[in-house]
Amino acid sequence: MSIVLGNIFLSITIGPLFVHFLTARGITLAACTLSASSLLLACSTVPESLQTHDSKRAVKVKGILKRSWSIKALFRARTFVLIASISFIGSMTSEGSQEVSAQFLQIVNGFSIADQANLLVAIGLVGLFTQFLLTPMLLSRVGPKSEKFVIVIVNFFLVFVNLAIAFFSKNKLLASTLISAGFAGMISFTVATGILSKAVSVRHQGLVTGVISGIRQQAYGIGSVLYALIFGACADYFPGAPFVFSAILMVFSGLLAFFLDNQSIDIDDL
Repeated sequence: MSIVLGNIFLSITIGPLFVHFLTARGITLAACTLSASSLLLACSTVPESLQTHDSKRAVKVKGILKRSWSIKALFRARTFVLIASISFIGSMTSEGSQEVSAQFLQIVNGFSIADQANLLVAIGLVGLFTQFLLTPMLLSRVGPKSEKFVIVIVNFFLVFVNLAIAFFSKNKLLASTLISAGFAGMISFTVATGILSKAVSVRHQGLVTGVISGIRQQAYGIGSVLYALIFGACADYFPGAPFVFSAILMVFSGLLAFFLDNQSIDIDDL
């Protein structure tokens, strides 16, 4: 997961650089071309996308679909519920903050398009550092029983970052630094999914990963709408309100992480 997120942040770092070399039309065409190329590459190389005539595989898939357990069974596992909740909160706050950050910075300190492009580059660099260097270093120095404390520390770090964004963003450099630092919070998701993957058997990894991805997608949609409503209601007198809301949610998420354990999840027994 750390490698996947690191590659995403690499694209975030490179993407804004096109602003300096391409017109708006050129950027649009480049984005469409890259998206189409990615889709074709996935369809032609990812094993799950390739057609198969293996009847045994078809029987196996049919058998899986007829199993007695359902997705609801996962929500009876304490570890899964905690990690799902942490992932939901993290995804909602991340997406919601991105949704309002551009308007927030324009109101508070007059951020320009060029400033926003530079901010995206900074966010990408922070993401690359945290996913490829900081996260592996942290996980190599803490044992499995202490991994939850990484999530706790990161989430409470995000509490202070969000409060600082809300109240101290009049300076462009400081605002860019704080918002970029907030993306170090992706460490929490990387560690949480690592804990979950070790708790679930290999044959159930796909199911659990799919459910977590679905939960995150729901969080993205809810976060965008909720943060837009909060920002719209408070923009005239306190535009930093969405970031205070994020700080409150991060406190709750950090407290949830205290209750994580290394208990294995056997879906067949739930």
